[in-house]
Amino acid sequence: MQTFAKDGAALSASIVVRDADEAVLARIEANASTTLERAETRFSGIRGSLDKETSALVEARIFRIRELIGNFRDTRGKGSEKEKIQQALKDAATLDAFLEAQAKFRGRVLLPAPEIEMFGDEGESEDGNDGRGGGDITIPVPASLPL
Repeated sequence: MQTFAKDGAALSASIVVRDADEAVLARIEANASTTLERAETRFSGIRGSLDKETSALVEARIFRIRELIGNFRDTRGKGSEKEKIQQALKDAATLDAFLEAQAKFRGRVLLPAPEIEMFGDEGESEDGNDGRGGGDITIPVPASLPL
């Protein structure tokens, strides 16, 4: 009889934990969805001021985030759902921040983030310098950039 009582308590404790996890996942999903909606609204407002390549990249990112949210909904209760929805939220927040910055700097040039490789292979610049010293680092500054 004592074993049954312990098993019953363990079962109810696991149900409480699962319910709490479900609530957290539901909040993350809601945040990801609303953040994506906000990013889409920002994008529609500045789409005309972006070049075709940037617009295509933003559209692809929006599609990918929607896909992550959809996959989360389809696989709810199976495996790595938490990682999927957390990635969707992270991607939506990153996209939203990028679009917000684009809107604020409309008409001016935003420089790429330092970790973005501009010339292909990592650690190698346009002039063939591998970044290990011995060469000058040159960052082109557009004439329209306010100083």
